[in-house]
Amino acid sequence: MIDQRAKEVGRRVLGTGVNPGFLMDTLPLALTGICQSVEKIEITRVINASTRREGFQKKIGCGLSEKRFTDGVASGAIGHVGLPESAGMIAHFLGKKLMEYRISIEPVWAERDLHSEFFAIPGGGICGVKQVLTGGDKRGFTLRLSFYAYLGAPDEADTIVITGTPSLTVKVQGSHGDLSTVGIVVNAIRRLKGLSPGLLTMAEIPPVTSQ
Repeated sequence: MIDQRAKEVGRRVLGTGVNPGFLMDTLPLALTGICQSVEKIEITRVINASTRREGFQKKIGCGLSEKRFTDGVASGAIGHVGLPESAGMIAHFLGKKLMEYRISIEPVWAERDLHSEFFAIPGGGICGVKQVLTGGDKRGFTLRLSFYAYLGAPDEADTIVITGTPSLTVKVQGSHGDLSTVGIVVNAIRRLKGLSPGLLTMAEIPPVTSQ
């Protein structure tokens, strides 16, 4: 519907952000450009939510009881939105047809008392979320996207592991979700100039840069 309407009014529509939009889809796709073959992709995003805004900390379930966390997952109020979209984009542009995918969402329990600007979590309380998507196709290609966001998470980074010819491991540190989202949205605008109207993905526009 969005694609059709955009074409009718002669406009270009791009949905993007740091994730989904870059770290767990566009970047790994670009990295496969130097591979002769790809058998497996594993992407792990670890976020120390202590430095993020209050809305994000609420979205990952900080301070909730186990029942409220479970109810929030069921209603869609808790958890990261975008793993299916990232998986679909990767599979589509690699020419893979995922037979199915599975998503698990679990709370992360604080191992000690934790504090942020907005929450005080006692040891044993819920301090964030662990969300994993797994999928594959009939020819053996497998995909695993793991999203960890919780207060005090150590080793904050985005790690991309591609198994193929050649196999690659790339680790990105410093990608602040809020700042990076603003950056990619603003920088992507100029890349839409001259493209045909309709709904576009990040893999269908020229590389986005800061200048």
